[in-house]
Amino acid sequence: MRTRIVLLTLLILALVTASSASAQTPPFTRTVVVNNTGSPAADGAALLSALSSLSPAPSYTNRWVIELEGGIYDVGTTAVVMQPYVSLHGSGIYTTFVRGSVGPVFPFLLGGLVEGASNSEIRDLTIQCLSNAQVDICQAMSLEEAHPRLTDLRIATSGTGTGSHWGIRTFNSAPILDRVQVKVDASASHANYGIVYGGSSTLNIKRSAIVARNATDYNWAILLREDTQYSVMTDTAITAVGGNIESAGIRYNSSFTSNVLSIDNTRITSHGATKSIGIGDDQSGVSTPRIFFRHGRLYGGTDGFAHYGANVDFVNTEVFGPTTRVIANVARVGGTWLRGGGTIFGLTSVTCAGTFDGGYTFYPSTCPP
Repeated sequence: MRTRIVLLTLLILALVTASSASAQTPPFTRTVVVNNTGSPAADGAALLSALSSLSPAPSYTNRWVIELEGGIYDVGTTAVVMQPYVSLHGSGIYTTFVRGSVGPVFPFLLGGLVEGASNSEIRDLTIQCLSNAQVDICQAMSLEEAHPRLTDLRIATSGTGTGSHWGIRTFNSAPILDRVQVKVDASASHANYGIVYGGSSTLNIKRSAIVARNATDYNWAILLREDTQYSVMTDTAITAVGGNIESAGIRYNSSFTSNVLSIDNTRITSHGATKSIGIGDDQSGVSTPRIFFRHGRLYGGTDGFAHYGANVDFVNTEVFGPTTRVIANVARVGGTWLRGGGTIFGLTSVTCAGTFDGGYTFYPSTCPP
């Protein structure tokens, strides 16, 4: 009898502990497991409760993990606000979905479905921002002075809204993206942006895929604004498709941008728009980035590389552009396949060594005509 009473007491204590969203899930001490009940709205509410009621509060000495079972966690129009020293883990990008309809706030367009934090990580899930008649614009993730790590993550923005749509927007932030898929493809949208880097942000992308497509006017996979810092992209695929006005793989849109961008083993493709640019600016030549492109492919439906203020080096790379293959302030091209027949020009200088054209004619020390 005494044994039964002890067991019953232990069971009651376990149930009381597990019922609190702020308490750890036994047998863990700093881990909360949010269960899938089959109700997306209820599960979304449980996720928000788990994040907001962690106790003791997350800190350098109190690091928390929130684990999501497979399922849909629909938070509606409420943002998922991450905290420092918290890791949010799903059960796989095709299994766990954090879903909602949250747009950024004007005039700075910050805020979104997930708001990131420094010293945090999000992994193994899909973040899905869906616009609708009530929420005309959608932004899947907003990073304001935040430096999280994003790993094995899928970010998808779509819906029926006619305003602009964004995958990730940063401001004064330096997120690390590793094996991240970003796809923005709202078909009624005025403009789709994969990632927008603003303020003094740093681009650090590896083994990822960024796609912007199907907007009526503009589809820009990566937009660099303000004074982005030394940035690195490796083993990544960048794709921009469609638009009555312009598509761009990487688009510079600021007179302040003077960063260094190093691109390795990366494929950048832009096509299907009235003007399709692989990498380019607004042709003002005011921004002056330094760009290194090695061991990759740059394809523009009209222009491969068209940045009038850039100093660019291409090494062992394929560049395609029927109107423009390469236009820059200073261009140095070595061991590169220059296809499409477009212009090759440097406002200050252009140097070619060991290049060949679309017909495989080799040019040892001059640029193909």
